[in-house]
Amino acid sequence: MSHPQSAGSAAPTWPHMVMTCPVLQEEFGASAALLSAKEALLVWCQRKTASYPNVGITDFSRSWSNGLGFNALIHAHRPDLLDYGSLRPDRPLHNLTYAFHMAEQELGIAQLLDPEDVASLQPDERSIMTYVSLYYHYFSRLHQGQTVQKRLAKILLQLQETEVLQTQYQQLVADLLHWITEKQAQLEMRNFPDSLPAMRQLLVDFASFRAQEKPPRLQQRGATEALLFKLQTALRAQNRRLFLPQEGLGPEELSQRWAGLERAEAARSQALQQRLLQLERLETLARRFQRKAALRESFLKDAEQVLDHARALPASPATVEAATQRLGMLEAGILPQEGRFQALAEIADILQQEHYHDWADVAHRHEKITQRWKRLLQHLQEHRKQMTGVQAVLSLLQEVEAASDQLRELQVPASSMTCTQHLAEVVELLQRHDLLEAQVSTHEAHVSHLAHQTAELYSSLVTSVEMLQVKAKAESLAQLYQNLMSLALEAKLHRHQAVCVDLVKRGCDFSARGSSTQPDPRERAEAVQREWQLIWTRLEKRGLRLHTSLLLRQVEKWGVPVRGRGRGGAGEGTCLCSAPPSSPQYLADAAEGAAWLRERRQELETAFCGEDQAAAEAMLLRHQRLERAVRSFAAELSRLDEQARAAAARASLRVRAKKGDKWRVFVGLAGESYPSLGRGRGRVPPSLGRSPAD
Repeated sequence: MSHPQSAGSAAPTWPHMVMTCPVLQEEFGASAALLSAKEALLVWCQRKTASYPNVGITDFSRSWSNGLGFNALIHAHRPDLLDYGSLRPDRPLHNLTYAFHMAEQELGIAQLLDPEDVASLQPDERSIMTYVSLYYHYFSRLHQGQTVQKRLAKILLQLQETEVLQTQYQQLVADLLHWITEKQAQLEMRNFPDSLPAMRQLLVDFASFRAQEKPPRLQQRGATEALLFKLQTALRAQNRRLFLPQEGLGPEELSQRWAGLERAEAARSQALQQRLLQLERLETLARRFQRKAALRESFLKDAEQVLDHARALPASPATVEAATQRLGMLEAGILPQEGRFQALAEIADILQQEHYHDWADVAHRHEKITQRWKRLLQHLQEHRKQMTGVQAVLSLLQEVEAASDQLRELQVPASSMTCTQHLAEVVELLQRHDLLEAQVSTHEAHVSHLAHQTAELYSSLVTSVEMLQVKAKAESLAQLYQNLMSLALEAKLHRHQAVCVDLVKRGCDFSARGSSTQPDPRERAEAVQREWQLIWTRLEKRGLRLHTSLLLRQVEKWGVPVRGRGRGGAGEGTCLCSAPPSSPQYLADAAEGAAWLRERRQELETAFCGEDQAAAEAMLLRHQRLERAVRSFAAELSRLDEQARAAAARASLRVRAKKGDKWRVFVGLAGESYPSLGRGRGRVPPSLGRSPAD
């Protein structure tokens, strides 16, 4: 607010108003001297504004806040300057601005006050009194100026007024057009802020433009039109040429520019609303992102803790299943969250694409969450791999231990060297030994498979205590199997030797009995054939292979002369060993095979699968061994089938008796027949060549 002293000599000081105001003396008469300057000025204002609505002058403070008092004073003396009825008491700033503007423009009263200061709660009383006194002095001079001289100067004043009106019009139009140009450029700008508070402030500024800045300019436009109309009317009254504005300052140009301003205003309003909605949507999306990010971070924290607790690997097969189930439940809770993390990434992408103002923080938080999620998946995958490896190691360890136990059970019968002096009992022992050997052979593929699995796991997994234990036990299992095979072979060779010895003894005894009775050579050959067929029937049942050298060494050791070794004796007799097995023996073998198959079938029909995982795994191993035994028995069935076919194809036995030593004939027959006996194992161990005493 301007200080009253700024008026300078333009107005007298208010304490001397009564002495210098003849109008007051004229109005109040002799009582004017009794009134103070303040009271006299207040009474003057009350009388001038008494007939105006919404005006109540009681002091020089709050009574002037709505601006209607100043407008009432102007209208009371110059009703042609303003339309008092268009003023409203709820627009104090507008009223004050309008009054001050009219007073300055039309009355020449300097604007000593600011509308905001007068409209405040505590306006300066002295400043208002000083400013009102200027109104009083102006109107007092106006009252005094109504003299004859002013009437004579009316024409000159009219000329001056028209000149002033022309200047005012051009100035108002130029100022208004300049303002329109600036505002239109501002309204057409679309560099909106990217934060919601700044955008709302921009909307407030736009609303302020519409409510406060634009209305005075609209009034200014109306004032230019009124001024032009007044000017043209005055010129017509004076019979003068009508006023022609400069190029670009005419009412048509002003109307077009104002219409452009209105369009820019409407477009900006729409753009502001759209941008506001966009920012509100982004803020909502950002709050949603923060909420979901907090949920994902909480989930990651809990999942990491649970995974850390589940890192302990099981140490026994009994705990593997529980650990596997816990890991499966953990994976079932973690892996389905992939979609939610993807949705969080999509929200972050939208915020980035639409240039959210706080995008840097959003990107940083999203990057941290993404990295934690990837680490969690990686740790989960590693834990699954470790769990699978441990499960495989422990399962393999269990299989190795089970196989070792089974082989240890077979060590006792395999290491037995029991052997009798009777051929039938030895053949029975060999029959049992073949069953034992078949059982041991069924473990060969399983032991090799376990060794192969151990090598694969040892090369693919990280070395651990369990893995080293499995490797050691697998090596021990292989060594145990080799020892068991050696024991079985040694026992079998020992019993083979007993069979050979018994066979030689039988031949020698038969030769001695033949030499004492001196039968016919043909009869001796037939007797040898019958004796040999009986022995062969017992031996061929188990597929034994005997070598001629063993018999020769045993015969020479006992002092029996042997001549014609090798294939030379083959021409002296017919091969007696080529006779087919008797039908009763074949039927006995077939009956034994059928009984064995029935026993295996009963085992397979057992529905019991075990009460727990360990029992089920043991049953599985037992089933695998049974399957290998059944497959191995296929060779026995093939042998029976070959015997049946060969028996049908062979011709009846024909014996040709020739001269010569009976023992040489027997040994010659053995030399031709023994290499073709048995299952074709291809070699005879050196232990078979030893005598029973060895």
